[in-house]
Amino acid sequence: MKGNDAKEGSERRTFLRLDTVFPIEFQLIDKDDRGAISELKEGFTRNIGKGGIGIFAKTLKEHDKAFFDFKPGETKLKLNINVPLDKEPIEGYATVEWIEREPGALIDTYLFGVSYDFINEIEYDRIMSYVKWLRLKPKLIFLSLILLTAALVASATFLVKESSRRIESEKLLRISVDEGKLAKSAREHAENKVKGIEETLDTLNKKQMAIQSAFVKLAEEKKALEKVSQMSEETRMDLEDQVEELARERELLEEQIEFDESEAMEEYEGEIEVPGDGPKKISEERLMAEEANYAKFRELILNEKVQSLSAYVSTHRSSIYHAAALFALAELRFNYGERSLAEVNYNQIIEFYPRSNYALYSSHRLDQLRSNRAYEYKSLQDIYNDYNLPELSDYRDITPYIK
Repeated sequence: MKGNDAKEGSERRTFLRLDTVFPIEFQLIDKDDRGAISELKEGFTRNIGKGGIGIFAKTLKEHDKAFFDFKPGETKLKLNINVPLDKEPIEGYATVEWIEREPGALIDTYLFGVSYDFINEIEYDRIMSYVKWLRLKPKLIFLSLILLTAALVASATFLVKESSRRIESEKLLRISVDEGKLAKSAREHAENKVKGIEETLDTLNKKQMAIQSAFVKLAEEKKALEKVSQMSEETRMDLEDQVEELARERELLEEQIEFDESEAMEEYEGEIEVPGDGPKKISEERLMAEEANYAKFRELILNEKVQSLSAYVSTHRSSIYHAAALFALAELRFNYGERSLAEVNYNQIIEFYPRSNYALYSSHRLDQLRSNRAYEYKSLQDIYNDYNLPELSDYRDITPYIK
């Protein structure tokens, strides 16, 4: 689906291009009473302006095609714009003006622009003020650092000069020790002058400490700002990694099939049974060969290193611990609030390991996600008790599995 080129050009001129990306939720509503007629979908802003907003969203191929069948000028949406560091989202209503779809191998990207039907002016000004502040704040911090540096240099120069004057005064005091009343008067004068210099030095030292404290505070604030600015970039990188991971699945699946066929031709002693739909056996040699993969998977899962675990899962598709690690990745992402990515991982488990215990639990987790339930709503033990499934009490206890 593509929008009119002139409309898109006009949108680019009207909207203000942002350096950061805001999370946004949207759902279809009735034209007349604005009542919700669909579930909430998640996406991110591309640009924003006085008249409307540009949005992009990613979904599994063909998964939400019917939902995104927008009719420009007719389709109505409710928007929940999540501004970073704000407790409550900003609510608005809008009409879809244009939409286009960028199909991929496994992920489709939908880009569309909407015009506001209603948004509170105060809330809108808060969005724009936040964006302008993000742009202006690094410059202000940089200017403050320059001014503080200049102040430190000036302060140090003054201290050196005052120290030189103090030394000269002490020399004069020693020269006039043996003189009479004139020497005594000169000594007292010099002592008073030294005292005044010491008081000045003490005052300057206190000012210097205050300046250094402010310098450190500004440096910490700059780091915090940089961290906030990087949040959306990290989210975007995580989505790109997920797309690459899904694109490799077909090749890795073919490798797994070839590996399983070769394994079926070999006969080993000391075979053990593993979880699954019926008895599946793995040779002792295979388990020994997979010791390094087991150790690495367990380390990443116990330390909850989600990004590293995602990369290791995508490059070790043929491992006998892949199913368990993929389920652990989905659990961690659900628990951390990365609901869209968790849903992708649960669907992968059902697709690649449909007869495993992990697939049974994944289907119930998907129901929980689609019902907009929190991760804590049901534990693995709750699912086990409620549905009489094979026990899977802790996702961190990874076990081998083959098809």
